[in-house]
Amino acid sequence: MSLPRVATIQDISGIGRCSLTAAIPVLSAMGVQACPLPTAVLSNQTGFDSFACVSLSEQLASSISEWRKQGLRFDAVSTGFLMDAEQAGLAGSFIDYAKSSGSLVVVDPVMGDEGSLYSVFDERMCQAFRSLAAKADLITPNLTEACLLAGVDYPGEVDAQSPLIWEIAGRLCEIGPATAVITGIQGDPGEICNIAYILRDDRRVCVSNRKIGGSYSGTGDILTAILTAGILRGEDVEVSLRLVGQLFEKAIARSLSERADPREGVAFEPYLHLLNIPG
Repeated sequence: MSLPRVATIQDISGIGRCSLTAAIPVLSAMGVQACPLPTAVLSNQTGFDSFACVSLSEQLASSISEWRKQGLRFDAVSTGFLMDAEQAGLAGSFIDYAKSSGSLVVVDPVMGDEGSLYSVFDERMCQAFRSLAAKADLITPNLTEACLLAGVDYPGEVDAQSPLIWEIAGRLCEIGPATAVITGIQGDPGEICNIAYILRDDRRVCVSNRKIGGSYSGTGDILTAILTAGILRGEDVEVSLRLVGQLFEKAIARSLSERADPREGVAFEPYLHLLNIPG
């Protein structure tokens, strides 16, 4: 039996442990073949004071065209950082092609944080991500991105048990995805939560973990990769979110002990074995 194959559409950053440099090892560790479609090459992730960036829109379009010409099939398509609405359109076209043969579609709508849209984006990008979310089976926004997609005001710090969180998650599923995961929600004191709303069963999942340190680059990309591979392995979303928590607790604790720059991401590499298929 061949390994599941995932087309992952996002940038590659030389420094930052995010996007493709995070997704590829995570998918591989979980028994999935990662097939990258890079959207841009960055010297380092955008959280640094400066960075060099080259857009790969032309190459992205050419690669998608070539893959379609060859009739390649994928078990899943996952999207992350996109440079602009044009790239979102290319991703959407490829998703339509992949879905025709039954691909799972996972969209991480990377466009904002801490209540604000990233400065490089505008409302046109929000609309582009809404279009991608409508095609998705699963989306993985943070709270800011969830509010932007759902068209609600950002509430600031809000508890995972708040009815508002579940209202937002429900609105996200009305856009199209069967499952909406909202990441990085405040839990009980000393805890952080990732929540999931599964429309089919009207099911609410809240997985909490110890809150260690501050914000680190790439955690959303790692979470999305784990969820994608987990679904392909037949695992429940809750199981995958618990795997996320186990990995992050160890990786963040190590990063803190090494006094690592949070912009360089979490030291997840020594703990990839936690994601391996049992046996």
